[in-house]
Amino acid sequence: MGPQDLHDFGRREPVFDAGRDPAAGVAVAPRAVRRGFSARLSRALRLPVLTGLFVAAVGAVSVAALMIYFTILIPNPMALRKGEPAPVIRILGHDGTLLAERGQAYDYMPIDLLPQHVVDAVVATEDRRFYHHWGIDPIGLARAAYANLRARRFVQGGSTLTQQLAKNLFLSPERRLGRKFEELILALFLEVRLKKREILELYLNRVYFGGGAFGIEAAARRYFNKSARDLDVTEAAVIAGLLKAPSKYAPSSSPVLARARARVVLAKMAAAGMLSAEQERAIARQPIRFAEPPAVRDATGLEYAIDYVLERLPRVLGPDHRQVIVETTIDDKLQRAAADIVLKNLTFDGDEMQAGQAGVVVLDTAGGMRALIGGRSHGDSQFNRAIKAKRQPGSAFKTFVYLAALESGLTPDSVVYDLPLTINGWSPRNESGTYRGAVSLRQGLAQSINTVAVRLHLDIGTRKAIAVAHRLGIASDLRDGPSLALGASEVTLLEMTTAYGAFASGGMALEPHIIRRVSTSAGRLIYERPAT
Repeated sequence: MGPQDLHDFGRREPVFDAGRDPAAGVAVAPRAVRRGFSARLSRALRLPVLTGLFVAAVGAVSVAALMIYFTILIPNPMALRKGEPAPVIRILGHDGTLLAERGQAYDYMPIDLLPQHVVDAVVATEDRRFYHHWGIDPIGLARAAYANLRARRFVQGGSTLTQQLAKNLFLSPERRLGRKFEELILALFLEVRLKKREILELYLNRVYFGGGAFGIEAAARRYFNKSARDLDVTEAAVIAGLLKAPSKYAPSSSPVLARARARVVLAKMAAAGMLSAEQERAIARQPIRFAEPPAVRDATGLEYAIDYVLERLPRVLGPDHRQVIVETTIDDKLQRAAADIVLKNLTFDGDEMQAGQAGVVVLDTAGGMRALIGGRSHGDSQFNRAIKAKRQPGSAFKTFVYLAALESGLTPDSVVYDLPLTINGWSPRNESGTYRGAVSLRQGLAQSINTVAVRLHLDIGTRKAIAVAHRLGIASDLRDGPSLALGASEVTLLEMTTAYGAFASGGMALEPHIIRRVSTSAGRLIYERPAT
């Protein structure tokens, strides 16, 4: 091979004849090669495209079939508005004693009789895009999913008003994936069969507003002692605000939260263009007056227990049941005795203890609430201190420290030291003002020695006592630190009673509950608490 051959070899053409574009002077692939590549690409895309078209076709046919089925089953959804009295709820004690009866058959309220601001408050709060979607709101679903992912927990739901109505009208309360699909199909069915105002009318007359009130007329009577036709804007905001969490925002349990939630609703109405900024500010400054609670026949504190039963009831009860029997764990005699103890202690020792209120929770070893007192007088204050108030448990928390110490390998006879100690400038002191030196765990617990509890807490590791407390039933956040051993973090009375119940039950954790069984007056079982 000569020099010219070597030169030509360096400029050798590609193994395939690319050809050249005479205008651009660049190599181009032959048409045969390009056709082969296109064919392979087409074959690769054909299967997923055909599969997608097939799934879409099957889905469309299925939805159409379900629409026809629901149309045959329910020719006129508005017929469901007839005979809509709120259920009468009979609440029984654990021995069958009638404790209370709640519920009243209020008239069905047509939407045309409601003030527009009542409807606006509900739409602005629950489903601002209600008039612009077909029962399913992709934008709302995406917004809720983003909020939940950002918070790393469930903070928003994506259900429309139509979906909520479908669930309320036709579906059971059980949680399963298929049920969500049924809810979506039924929401589309309602949107096809009904006008928007008809959907709103059915929704407002069936939804639960807390305090045993089903439907907007019952809610207006319950909280404001007036018809829903006469609600002003602030009252409408309170009613609409209940839909997010009826038990939490009900004026009967927390007037302060109810008023705060009403201000949020007014802001939502302004953001949706239903109120001007000036109107919102002026209305938010108006006072809200709630109806007086019903008079209590005797000072048994039973109303607190009844409120708690009603708060738990919506999870298992729908308004299509005319009369419902709720069997509870409450012991009527024990309830009366607890109320008497609270009243006597506050009357004779309240001033000395600087206490104006008190709470009582009595649990059996299965977690059933036998007595529940939320305050001195339900008529004066409906806030349930036994369930919702958080207070420092003080020395009652020491038990968890000692249990953590035993689980770490110590015994009741292990020696610890009752001596002065200082941690970051903080020095726990004993009530006696003296120190005993070496003592056993048994003595430290029996005599509730502060320095021993703190020293144990630090020696075994502060996280261990926190883990024990959570395992036994303390759900509140506990602040890590040496003072936790002396009960410096706030918890509820129900949490502490639940945790101590594990000791009474021989180490079995309790799940506190107040409802045992729910059935209709005809005997049909709606709910039964499973065995512990």
